[in-house]
Order: sequence, then structure tokens, then C-alpha cells
Amino acid sequence: MKQITTEAIVYKIMHYSDRSAVALAFSPEHGKLKLFMPKAYSSKGGFMTFVPGSITYNQKETSDLHRFTSFSHNPDYYHYTQTPEIMMRMHLCFD
Repeated sequence: MKQITTEAIVYKIMHYSDRSAVALAFSPEHGKLKLFMPKAYSSKGGFMTFVPGSITYNQKETSDLHRFTSFSHNPDYYHYTQTPEIMMRMHLCFD
């Protein structure tokens, strides 16, 4: 597996088991990504979607489901979650 770091936005998280999830992300360089997120749900809370940042994942060559490693949000875009117009447009674009 090859580890890749790229700019991306996580736009959907689907519950998979007790603490893990499958996430859908979009990267300008790699397109649509499907990621397995172990420990997505913890005592600290869930994962924040629709905030751009830098994602690191291990790319599998035999499957389209890659293994999520880490994500660091870009704090310049936190206001996206507070603005209903932006959130509505992003939901329409990605769904």
C-alpha cells in the first residue's frame, strides 16, 4: 500500500460498526475517494464534514476502499459549518 497525502474534503460518513465508518471524500488530484475510517467515533466526538483540509490515506491497489490514516482541517474554513447557505450548496453539490 502506498501512503498519499492530498488536499481534500470529506463530505459524507456512513456508520459501519461500533466505532468505525466508511467516508466519501473528494480530492482535486485523485477525484472521489472511498475511505475506511477505524475509530471514527470516539469519546471526543465524531468527525466534522464539509471542512476542507489535508487527508492522509493508504491507497490499496486491489480495491477502491482505501484505509484512512489522518485528516487535518484547515481552520480558515470553519465558518462553512456556521453558514447555512454554504452548507446547503455543498450538500447539493456532493449529493
